[in-house]
Amino acid sequence: MRRILCVSAIVRLVLVLGITSTAMAIPTVRLDQGEYQQGNGGEFKLTVTGAGILNQPVGSFFPSFCMEKNEYVSFGATYYAIVNDSAVSGGVGGGSPDKLDPRTAWLYNEFLDHTLVGYDYSSVAARKESAGALQNAIWYLEEEIDSVSGLAASFVALSDASDWYANNSIGGIRILNLYTSYDPGSDKLSGPAQDQLVRAVPAPGAALLVGLGTTLVGYLRRRGSL
Repeated sequence: MRRILCVSAIVRLVLVLGITSTAMAIPTVRLDQGEYQQGNGGEFKLTVTGAGILNQPVGSFFPSFCMEKNEYVSFGATYYAIVNDSAVSGGVGGGSPDKLDPRTAWLYNEFLDHTLVGYDYSSVAARKESAGALQNAIWYLEEEIDSVSGLAASFVALSDASDWYANNSIGGIRILNLYTSYDPGSDKLSGPAQDQLVRAVPAPGAALLVGLGTTLVGYLRRRGSL
């Protein structure tokens, strides 16, 4: 009996650690203009500066695009970040909160994988032009602008034909809600800034703990203890 209780306690500890490991601190990111940033839109460069964004370690960076046309940031500033499926403050259009459109999610995923047809990564100038077109396509899909043309319209047409849109899926893509201030005492964020796109993947630590818990439960079942 004592052995069973001891192992059960380990299982409970694993589950508790699995929960607390994902809720330790508010992540922070620094937002920079980026080499390929075009006009008022992406590609922005986001650098993880604290607590990590899901599985991305501190010091890593990724390109992103903004969701709402009426939100602003200061380049070089650091912001508190929350992963969400909506732009919490809404924007010019699309409601408040403004849910991420599956077509936007698909376009950003294709962009990250370098498989977005028509996006030219070959030179700085070409990539800037593509970035401006993709930003306009995102703003159009998120109801921030009324019309698109040229390459932006081509991106919209591709997203309209995507499986993600047909299945109403946003896959692993999420919105990063950025804030200027955080009060640890009240655990409240304030000063909403620009909402950015991010690819969300499970944190390795949490996945490892869940796997350990699953292994322990399987072991107990095989021994007839559960």
